[in-house]
Amino acid sequence: MTLPPALASRFGGLPRQFWWIWAGLLLNRAGVFVQPMMTFYLTRERGMSLPEAAGVVAVYGAGSAAGSILGGQLADRLGRRATMLASAVAGALGLLLLAAARGGPATAAAAFVLALVWDAHRPAVHAMVADLVPAVDRARAFSLQYVAVNLGFAIAPALAGWLAGYGYALVFQAAAVVQVAWALFVWAALPETRPILSSVQRTGAGLLTALRDGVYLRFLGLCVLLTLMPHQGFVALPAWMGSQGHSEATFGTVIALNGVLIVLIQPWLADRVGKRDVPAVFAVASVLYGVGFALHGVHPAVWVHALAVTIWTLGEILVAPVQSSVAATLAPAEARGRYQGLMGTSFSVAGMLAPLVGAAVMERWGGQALWFGCLGAGALCVLGILRLGPALRSRLGG
Repeated sequence: MTLPPALASRFGGLPRQFWWIWAGLLLNRAGVFVQPMMTFYLTRERGMSLPEAAGVVAVYGAGSAAGSILGGQLADRLGRRATMLASAVAGALGLLLLAAARGGPATAAAAFVLALVWDAHRPAVHAMVADLVPAVDRARAFSLQYVAVNLGFAIAPALAGWLAGYGYALVFQAAAVVQVAWALFVWAALPETRPILSSVQRTGAGLLTALRDGVYLRFLGLCVLLTLMPHQGFVALPAWMGSQGHSEATFGTVIALNGVLIVLIQPWLADRVGKRDVPAVFAVASVLYGVGFALHGVHPAVWVHALAVTIWTLGEILVAPVQSSVAATLAPAEARGRYQGLMGTSFSVAGMLAPLVGAAVMERWGGQALWFGCLGAGALCVLGILRLGPALRSRLGG
C-alpha cells in the first residue's frame, strides 16, 4: 500500500521488523503498573515516610543504572533478542519478589533486583532499532518508538490507579502477567539483528570504547541534569498532589496526560525534529522542562497541574528521540548496545538522584522550592548544551 506523501514522510520507509518492535513495546509499556504507583504504594500500603520511600525509589534507580549497563553489555555479546527474553522473564519474577517483600531493607533489595533485570531490555531494544534503521531515519524511528512507549504509558498509570483500588497485590500480579506476554512476543516475533563482527571488531568492542568518548560523556552529563526534572513527575509530584488532597486516581489521570500528548503530537513532529540542529532542540526542551515543572508550584488546582504536564511534555517530545539518536549515531557498530546502555544509565542515575534531591528539598524548604528550582536546572542545561554544541555538531556531521 502506498501512503500519501504527508504520511509517508512520517511513517513510511521503515523496516517491517521495526513495526513489530513498535507493537511489542506498546504491549510492554501498557503493563508498567508498579513504577508510576511506587511512591503511593510505599507510603500508603507499606506505611513508609516520604524520605524512606524516596530511599527505596533511589535504590530502584541504582538498580536501573546497573541494569542499563548490564543490558548494553549483553546486547553486544549475547544478542539483542536473548537479552530482551531474559529481561522479560526475570522481570516477571522480580515483580512478585517486590510484592512479597516486607520491611525497608527487604523492599529496597527487591526494588534493586527488579530494576536491574527489567531495565536490561532497554539498550537491547534501542540497539535493535539502530541495527535495522539507517542513520538518516533514526531520529524519526526513535520518535515513533517513543510513541509506542507512551501510548502504553498513557494506559498504564490510569489502569494502575484503578487496580490499586482493589489492592496492590493485583497491581503486581497483572504487571507480571504482562511481562510474560512480552517474553512470548519477543520469542515469536523478533529475530536477532546483532551485526556479524570481524575478529578485530570483537576484540576492540568494550565498555571503555564508550567511556573514552569525551563528547558523548559530556552529553550524558547534560542528560542526567535534564532528566532530574521529569523523574520528579513520578516521585515528588504524587507526594505533592497527595498533600494537596488529590487521590491516586487523580494523579494517575493527570500524569497519563503525558503519554496521551506524546501519542497525539510526536508522530507529526518526528520528521521535523530529526532534521533540526540537535543542540538547539536540546536547549528548547530544557526551557520547556524548567517552565513546566515550575508551574506545579503555582497553584493546587488540577487544571494547573494538567497545564504543567502539558508544557514539560512538549520538552520531552522534542528531546527524547534526539537523545537515543545521538547515542546511535556516535556509536560504532560493535558498541551500539554499550552506548545505548550508558544513555539508559544516565536516565537511571537521574532516577536514583531525583527522589533524594526531591525529598530533601521538599522536607527542608517545601514543594514550591523544588518546582521553582527546576527553572535553574533548565537554565544550566541550556548553558551546557551551548558550550558543547560545536563539538557535538562536528561528531554528528552537522
